[in-house]
Amino acid sequence: MYCPHCGKTFQSLQHFCSSCGQSLAALKETKNEQDFSGPIPAAAPKMPSLKTFLEYRSKKSDERLNFSCQKRKVKKKEQTSTVQITIGIMSLQKDIMKPVRGKTLPLILDPDTDAAGFASIGSRMTDFNSDMDEGPYVLIYPDTSEVINVPGTSTPFNLREYKTEIGKTYNRIALFICLESDYDKGYADLISDWSAIKMSLTSCFPIGEQQDASDCDQEVTVRRKRVTEVDLADTLPWEPEHESTPKSTAEKTRYPFQHDCCEVHCQPIVQLYAPIVVDEDEDGSQDFNVVPISADPAKEAILSMLVCYYHADLRKVIVEHLGSLEIVKVNAASLEKVLCEFFEKNNIPWNNLVSMLMDSCAVMRGSKTGLEIRMHQYCPNLLDVDGDSCHHIHNAAKKFSEPFDSYLEKLFSDLQVDHQWSPDQRGFVPHRWLSAYDASMATHAMMPAYRVLYYGFLSTADKELYREPLELIYTKYHVNQAGRARIKVVQEELNRKGMTPQGCERKKRVCQKLWHEETTTVLRLSIYMGLLAILKEYVMVFQGSQTLVHKLHDRQLELFLAFMACFVKAEHITQLSPRALREMVLEDHMLLPSKEVYVGQEADTFRSQNPNHALLVPFLADVRKAYITTAVYLQKKLPLASPTLTALSALDPLLRGHSQATIQLKRLSGMLRHLLPADQDIQRELVRFNVDLTIPSFKEGESIVEWWGHVFDKPDKYPP
Repeated sequence: MYCPHCGKTFQSLQHFCSSCGQSLAALKETKNEQDFSGPIPAAAPKMPSLKTFLEYRSKKSDERLNFSCQKRKVKKKEQTSTVQITIGIMSLQKDIMKPVRGKTLPLILDPDTDAAGFASIGSRMTDFNSDMDEGPYVLIYPDTSEVINVPGTSTPFNLREYKTEIGKTYNRIALFICLESDYDKGYADLISDWSAIKMSLTSCFPIGEQQDASDCDQEVTVRRKRVTEVDLADTLPWEPEHESTPKSTAEKTRYPFQHDCCEVHCQPIVQLYAPIVVDEDEDGSQDFNVVPISADPAKEAILSMLVCYYHADLRKVIVEHLGSLEIVKVNAASLEKVLCEFFEKNNIPWNNLVSMLMDSCAVMRGSKTGLEIRMHQYCPNLLDVDGDSCHHIHNAAKKFSEPFDSYLEKLFSDLQVDHQWSPDQRGFVPHRWLSAYDASMATHAMMPAYRVLYYGFLSTADKELYREPLELIYTKYHVNQAGRARIKVVQEELNRKGMTPQGCERKKRVCQKLWHEETTTVLRLSIYMGLLAILKEYVMVFQGSQTLVHKLHDRQLELFLAFMACFVKAEHITQLSPRALREMVLEDHMLLPSKEVYVGQEADTFRSQNPNHALLVPFLADVRKAYITTAVYLQKKLPLASPTLTALSALDPLLRGHSQATIQLKRLSGMLRHLLPADQDIQRELVRFNVDLTIPSFKEGESIVEWWGHVFDKPDKYPP
């Protein structure tokens, strides 16, 4: 107890405080009969009950759950209410429906929209493209077929069903519109072309029993032209004047094949392109050459066929398109099945199949289960002619560039991006097509201009460091003071130019190779320009329009020897047979010393003037590695010891009059014995042919097909 006046402590309640003497009556009244036998305990702190906390936590949990679920449901509802797709425009260009670039618009609509829901698309497109013609327009798929049903089904078109069938998201779906007149004209042209081809083939196909028109119409499926298909004109010979490679990846790529008795020119249309080539004999029989090109199995594949035959009156090889068939799954078994069905439906004898020219992939030319191996069971007399030799040379160029880590290819791409004012483009220099050679020549010619231009992007310290080399360039090319002043203004403007981080990095890479690593760049340009020219010379020959199967063996041997002589001692290769060259194992004592290896003109000059330069040793090591890697690849891929190509070389008119001509022609006749009359003395005709003085001499520049036409003009000596 405490005194409320002075605070003195006492054990029991008194009437008066013994310390201050004040009355304690007020304290006694407030006690209310409570026992004050001990000290007053301290008040316990007030704590929230456990039940209240659990209730609070449960309430907050429910609030969070309801909030999250409600937001998610709203978001899902918003996503499914409308979707966005892309609408483009197609037009008829050279009898082919092609998309018009820069004419696409996003379109927001309900996912359950049917074909009728797109009726107003034409007016919407004309609102944003005033140069468009007035309709009516037709809604078409990317393959130019009209939008009526979901592709592959009989279900009427529905955007949601189409999205499910195609397996793409809505924002990646693209549909097109085209003028109804263009659509009708394209379809009419297709039917007209097919009718003309079918009529022209009536006299040359050994159909056997006479069939009515309805049976013939069912032999080959006629499909509308797709965007990626080309007509006959695009598959005919392509003969460039000064270069053999495409100008850019956006242009069409043609793959001419000429390694057979008749030339074959084909182009990869969608994924698979397999022309069937026919050589027409006077008795109406045909000789076929099947030329497939491998494809990406994950995409739709088209098996297209060409008919190629010798026209006796025109004395030319005529190429015409026969038909196209869809391949569901691209493998050797499916291709075998399709070809067998085609031969059976058209009653084509398997003996007419002469050779198969195809991509050297496992599906086509595999050593165990490839298509060519499978076809041998139907036609055991197939000529072994590798139709992929140009591809091998392109791939050899790629092999040669591997040790240099795409140093120059990256420089070419950076320069192209800078001068096109465009985003980085994937594979600007497809060096497997020897475009690296063309880019090397152009870059080498422009090196002084590039260095002057990119001097403006150097740092202040680097500009001071390279000021003297810049003055030497001005002096060498006679740039006067006025010109130098103007160049300086341009450089300063370029230096002030705002650039993206990617642009800044690209400028640094270019400046690094043009100024800081100029010697390395020049050395590698030198080897590219010198060595790749040898490979491109071969490709230029066989990408022309002439029939050159008789030159294939000699040209391949010549190419291989010229390549090997760049780094191998001549005495180890000149005395070897083609088979020995193919089986030769390169050893150190056979290789030229580093100071004698061919490295191009400028690199050779640098090597002779600076034999102990620090950059020379790693450069020569990379060059030797590139040579050896490419040589091994060429040994593996080039059929240097092919008996078939050796025998076909006897078709060269310049070889006539030599004993080897008769020997090789006898071997060739043995390979084609199943096509020759059994009662005809072929060897006697070959002996007479080799010394026949009445046959006109072969003139330089004359077509070998026309020359052999003169030989066939003597049926009394050389009956058909």
